[in-house]
Amino acid sequence: MSNLLFAGRNISATHIAFGATRVMATCATLGEAAGTAAALCVSEGLTPRELALKQPESVRRTLLRQDASVIGVADDDPGNLALGAVATASSHLSGIAAEPTAAEPGERYPLGSDLALLLPADPAVESVGLLVHGGGAPAELTVELWDTGRPENGVPLGHLMTTGVTVPPGGPHWVTARFGHRPPAAHNVVVIVRAHPGAALVLVPRRTDGVLALRRRAEGDAAVDHDIPEEEGQAVLEWQARGLRRHTFCFRLSPDTHAFRPEQAVGGFQRPYGGPRMWSSDALPGPGRDGTGSGGSVSGEDGTWLRLDWEQEQELSELRVVFDDDVDEYLNNLHRHRTPFEVMPELVRAYRIQMPGPDGTWHTLVSETDNRRRHRVHRLAGPVHTRALRLVVDATHGAPRAHVSAFKAYGGAH
Repeated sequence: MSNLLFAGRNISATHIAFGATRVMATCATLGEAAGTAAALCVSEGLTPRELALKQPESVRRTLLRQDASVIGVADDDPGNLALGAVATASSHLSGIAAEPTAAEPGERYPLGSDLALLLPADPAVESVGLLVHGGGAPAELTVELWDTGRPENGVPLGHLMTTGVTVPPGGPHWVTARFGHRPPAAHNVVVIVRAHPGAALVLVPRRTDGVLALRRRAEGDAAVDHDIPEEEGQAVLEWQARGLRRHTFCFRLSPDTHAFRPEQAVGGFQRPYGGPRMWSSDALPGPGRDGTGSGGSVSGEDGTWLRLDWEQEQELSELRVVFDDDVDEYLNNLHRHRTPFEVMPELVRAYRIQMPGPDGTWHTLVSETDNRRRHRVHRLAGPVHTRALRLVVDATHGAPRAHVSAFKAYGGAH
């Protein structure tokens, strides 16, 4: 067929896969792909079959430029000049941990079923500290390290190693599970603490960047599908994050992580894939981190920034920024679900994009004070010539750090 594009639910799938392909978000992504391909056919004078055979990369690159949800495909568009830049930043998040505070002491979360944490192993997971309540006698906990099978997964699929920790009575006590895991390439891992009567982890009401808290479903829980034959059972049905989102079991990861370095914002990925795939600053100074929309403000002229530098001068006409809007947030209007906030706290609220002048002073090209969108496109009034760009984050919608998934720059007509 030379003139046919598919979009919607017309896909052959098992009933498990159909549970994902039938939903509106997936159908919308398919519709975006088909609509983008149709637009390219018109602009290039090609049939859908000719486009697929002669320019398949143009559909993929256009979708990624639009921030389409194309999981696991890296941006290699030669038009994105940021891919050839060196990225630096005022700071980046390096230590990943969730610890109780006086304001948030946390709650006891019984180990009645297996509990787990999804963590980035970038570059390693030497050890993980856990805050544990013991019972009336010393407890021997089994702690395991698993991989996720594929980079897009968020559940344990492949067993890597098992260790044990001794928890004294009472508590809570910090105990350390040692793994010495140094993978050849960065990936996500899942630390599983096996169920133990009388023991409990500590849960704090705080989202931790790059981390998911999970609980293994137990007999009697809702949504356990007993009709699925054993050979078709999937780990995604065994583990749940519902009820644990924006909460974290107390932990300390060693060593420091590379998962939030500035180069992540020009790494070609715009969504989590084998890691968080974004730049995160260190903590922003200033108030407003309670997720209510008041925002965290940055003091000082330079503030918190992400910078791109090129060896040669570039001609730029369009700038794009993809901010983090927490793609794991549970949003389902069928269940009359509402978040406690009107705007995702992780979104950057106020920012500036600047270029240096001949005297080294930074000049503002773009300024936004009330951003509410994940993907921002800024077409400049005219082309500019520069060897550097800087994105300055002045405020978020409540999150304590600045998050940027992608910082892009294009020349010519886009």
